Amino acid sequence: MLARQFPAIAAQPRASGRFDMFSRPSGPAGLAACLGVAGLLAGVLIGLGRVAPPLENSPTAAIAFARDAGLTKGRVFNHYGFGGYLISAGIPTFIDGRGELYGGDFVKRHVEAVALRGEEPLEAMLDRYTIDWTLLMPEQAANRLLARLPGWRRAYSDEVATIFVRER
Repeated sequence: MLARQFPAIAAQPRASGRFDMFSRPSGPAGLAACLGVAGLLAGVLIGLGRVAPPLENSPTAAIAFARDAGLTKGRVFNHYGFGGYLISAGIPTFIDGRGELYGGDFVKRHVEAVALRGEEPLEAMLDRYTIDWTLLMPEQAANRLLARLPGWRRAYSDEVATIFVRER
């Protein structure tokens, strides 16, 4: 049917020549070659340091501070976007980008608490989950509340992340 409507795609005799090998499946050797090239390219990119999370999701200095201060032994209440970085650093997260594991209600409660507009107040959530420290983006509303809450103090802040610590 298509051949009648579009004569240019009608079956035409195959050309023979030096590019015939590209007109048929290559088999296991071709697959191995493709995987080898892909692996080599990935290795080069990783070796050059070009494969990394975006800087706004990389609280590198804040995590270095948290490790030095011994905070990483406690429970963290983190920004959703920092979860992957925390996982790669070996630090258990409160939440991360795998929202389907936590469920929609949990993610919604977290987002609302950080924005200070949820049914469960932020301080209640921090108490319920016995949070020891927070790792949030500097502009998040939760930081303004934490700065006024008794028993919490700002321990670290830069352009990427702010850490508050519960004083016990």
